[in-house]
Amino acid sequence: RVKACRKAGISVEIRDSQTASTTLRTDMNDNDFEADLEELSPSATLATYLENEVTNGKIYEDTAKELVEKGEAILRELNDMAMNSTAPMNDAPKTIRLTDIDFESVAIRGFGLFRKESTYPLHKRGVVLIRGRNDDFGSDSNGVGKTTIAMASLWALSGSVDPRPAQDMKVGDVVNDLSKVAEVTLRGFLNSKPFIVKRTKGKSAAGHLSFILDGNDLTRQSATDTQKLINEYFCTESPQLLMRTIFHGQHSIGGLLEASDAKLKDELSQLVSLDIWQQSASLARSKQREYLRKATELEGMISLREKDEKDLLEKCSLVKSEMESRRAVLERARVSCLEHEQRVLSTSLNSTMIDEEMDTLQLQMSQSDAELRDLEEEMSTVMAAHNDEIARLRSVLSSKVTLESEAKLSLSSEQRTFDRALIQLQTAESNFIQIQSEWENFSTQDESQDAVCHTCGQPLASLEAKDLVAHRFEEKLNLALSMKDEAETIVSNVTITRDQAQHAVDDASLKVNKCLEEVSQAERTASLDTNDIRKRIQEIRSIQLERSANFASLVKQTKVLSNFDLEKTRNEADLGRLGEAFDASSLAYESCCDDLNRVQENITDLKKQRDERSREAASTSALVNVLGAKGIQAFVLQNIVDALEICSRPYLDELSEGSLQLSIKVGSNDSIIKNAAIRNPDGSWCSRPLASLSGGQWRRLSLSLSLGFVHLASKRGNLRSSLLVMDEPLTHLDSTGRAKVGKLLRKICSETSLGLSTILVILQDIAADEIDESFDQVDVVVKSGGESCIILDENILLRGGVLLSQA
Repeated sequence: RVKACRKAGISVEIRDSQTASTTLRTDMNDNDFEADLEELSPSATLATYLENEVTNGKIYEDTAKELVEKGEAILRELNDMAMNSTAPMNDAPKTIRLTDIDFESVAIRGFGLFRKESTYPLHKRGVVLIRGRNDDFGSDSNGVGKTTIAMASLWALSGSVDPRPAQDMKVGDVVNDLSKVAEVTLRGFLNSKPFIVKRTKGKSAAGHLSFILDGNDLTRQSATDTQKLINEYFCTESPQLLMRTIFHGQHSIGGLLEASDAKLKDELSQLVSLDIWQQSASLARSKQREYLRKATELEGMISLREKDEKDLLEKCSLVKSEMESRRAVLERARVSCLEHEQRVLSTSLNSTMIDEEMDTLQLQMSQSDAELRDLEEEMSTVMAAHNDEIARLRSVLSSKVTLESEAKLSLSSEQRTFDRALIQLQTAESNFIQIQSEWENFSTQDESQDAVCHTCGQPLASLEAKDLVAHRFEEKLNLALSMKDEAETIVSNVTITRDQAQHAVDDASLKVNKCLEEVSQAERTASLDTNDIRKRIQEIRSIQLERSANFASLVKQTKVLSNFDLEKTRNEADLGRLGEAFDASSLAYESCCDDLNRVQENITDLKKQRDERSREAASTSALVNVLGAKGIQAFVLQNIVDALEICSRPYLDELSEGSLQLSIKVGSNDSIIKNAAIRNPDGSWCSRPLASLSGGQWRRLSLSLSLGFVHLASKRGNLRSSLLVMDEPLTHLDSTGRAKVGKLLRKICSETSLGLSTILVILQDIAADEIDESFDQVDVVVKSGGESCIILDENILLRGGVLLSQA
């Protein structure tokens, strides 16, 4: 019933029940293809996908239920966001929007080779062959304008023409060379409402685009805005969908089979939208990040609270230690007070003995003081005598050290003078040896040969020149010898002076060492003379200290006895203060324990919240994977790929007589895998890569895939057209293959499922002659005098007695 309603142009809405099973049927055949994911709401699609995952054992049922709930919440939030932004995205069952285009005619003027106005009928013409005839250049029918007339409707709707391999075409190239403006007017019915689209373009001036629908002029101020409106009404975001469903150029007819994964996904995205799942995945990722952020914040709060807990534990320990310490101090004070009281009471009976002992100690201390004074006077007298002698010896030592320093400075100066004299002597000796060597070389020259100058190397031609050179050598030798002797004399004199300075240094050092020994001897003598006195003074002082301590103890005992009542009152007050301090420590410890318990309870609550946020983040992460490219998006993509394969299968069976199969699957890495299979004579199938197919087999696959795409677009309600244009579809096919194509086109046109009433086929003459019986009408494009015109088939209907074209 759904199929019958759609054939009648009725918009169909399929609603899903929350209690009914929404399992997707992946084994749909051509007659049972309507119940697909595109007709389910997003919530039902999500439930279907997760139910399929549970069936395949990839997730547990409880996990699937949780993911369904979370996914529905995401979808509801997206819907609310869309409603608030005045662009509602209903999560209710999806209504299939049907775009049904019934083409009436296209009128062109100044377009391509068609300078004069020509109107070409497109309504209910069956399978029409468009042939070409070139009266300018013989039998070559290429370039006469066959494609131009067939693709004029595409240019009217989109401003684009058949894509070519070359990309150097300009927009103004569609204008006829002898015309100023290209104009194309397309008439037809959009969802049973008449429309007129008129597009003009000048060679240099901006073009114009108008759009009239059901008698209402919807033209906007700019062609761009009008084009957007046309795209919206015709449900075509780009010319690509028109080229893929209606206008099949010879350069794009095999595009689906040749397309890369990205290109094929882009083509299929025109039939199924993944926007809602991409938005859902993005929102889920945002929520996951938010959960993770909150979990991180809670983790930070837990860390702070744990630090507080640690501080409180340390504080409790310190307070407890202080409390125990104060308890111990209080106990010790109590015991001490009792002991002190007993001790005072026991010593109060011997006060007379204490006074007598104190008198005795005072007498002994006075005697010791007198003895100490005598010893100290004796010590001063002995030390004064020795100190005078030591001071005198140290003064002598200081003068000797000064003389030694001066001698060392003099020795250092004489040594530097000696080093300079020695360098002068070595230089003089080296100079003398060099001159002597030159003289020997000159004097030993062979008399049979001409002598040469030792400096410039020139020959000495005369005896006078030789004598002059010899005389100069003698002068140099004498001068060098004199300088050498003089340097030796200086070295000898400086050596004597240096040795004298060295002897002076040695003598000064001996005198310094002797003075040092005398000082040390005097100090040792002074120490020996005073040691006995020092020992006696130390002994007396030790006895005096002991007596002073005993006397102080007796004084203290006397004071204790005299102040017993006052001290007892003070001890009782001290015990009261220690008791109060102990009570305060106890209260502080209890307060600290209460604070610690509150912090620990807070930590427990925060950990529960953190674990809850972490679980939410983990489950949301799983939801992100479900909604992501490898989850439900791949599931939806697999569904549309399966649908394309199913829709293409009958056409491939028709074209290959059941000898070819095409498999299209989505791989694990989200790639699209296309494989072909060839039937063997025994009926088995042999898999073949696409690259190994022959040209004819490739053409059959590409044609079936293109027709399957048209079928799929019509079935899904995206776009159903009364017109189909195929430019050179018989390329690479043998005669049998061409006949199969012709038979298939007639069959497609005769059926009403796709709504096709006119199929325009552009062919060369040879291919057209072989399947001439497949065409209902034959139109001829004639090029003459550099212009083209269209001659319609003689069987074309008249409207109002006027032929619907201009020859």
